[in-house]
Amino acid sequence: MKQIFALILLIFVSVALKAQERYKEYYDDGKLKTAGYINKNTGERQGHWVTYRQDGTKFEEFDYKNGEKEGKYYVYDNKGRIYIMETYHNGMLHGTMLQYYNEPDRKGQLPLYARTTYQNGMPVGTKYTYDRNGAIIKKRTFSNGIMASENQYEGNTIYKISRKNNTDADNSDDTYYYETIETTRQTHNYAHRNTNHTTAQRQQTAKSKRNSMATNHTKKPKTAKQKNIQTIPSLIKIENTPKPAKKGKLKVGKDGVITVE
Repeated sequence: MKQIFALILLIFVSVALKAQERYKEYYDDGKLKTAGYINKNTGERQGHWVTYRQDGTKFEEFDYKNGEKEGKYYVYDNKGRIYIMETYHNGMLHGTMLQYYNEPDRKGQLPLYARTTYQNGMPVGTKYTYDRNGAIIKKRTFSNGIMASENQYEGNTIYKISRKNNTDADNSDDTYYYETIETTRQTHNYAHRNTNHTTAQRQQTAKSKRNSMATNHTKKPKTAKQKNIQTIPSLIKIENTPKPAKKGKLKVGKDGVITVE
């Protein structure tokens, strides 16, 4: 079964290749400008195409199907780095589009400038625009191919642009307009760091207190024991000491009899 399928595929590819004719276009100085394929029966562009600058560096690279762009479309800078990447289906933008900063003197990959998603030729969802360090500086949302809102970030300031319906459309050529509101971006990182630092200090203080209490608790029995050792002999000494005898007093009665009290 696999062999039959492979044979059918081979026949199909052979027929398709026979229907294609190599196409080339040159600059006036004889250098190659464009290379691709054309369907001999229809005259439409077909297959893989590449265009070149006059200095010989590759400029564009894309594919055609039945005369329409299909799949990835690339634009390169003069160092061969991707400058633009688009996605097509049936000749219309459909999928991800990436745009990069044009920095000829930069080494390595170019920084991303914008990311957009298309569907049937119209932008959908959110388009993101970045600065050269990769931070978002703009977010634009689309509805039915038209911008619905946009946030622009400049430092701690946010400019919020939103689409509003024009209630006075009868007296205006526009059915909607855009309103801009300026707000301040809220930052919580500094407060969060302070909170963590304070919590750590409190935990350290509590730990120190616990250690201090544990130390005091350990020392108290030793102190009490030492006091007992010192006081017990003293008590014994007091108990064993004989009490002095009381001296009697002589008393002479009226009758001359002497008695001891």
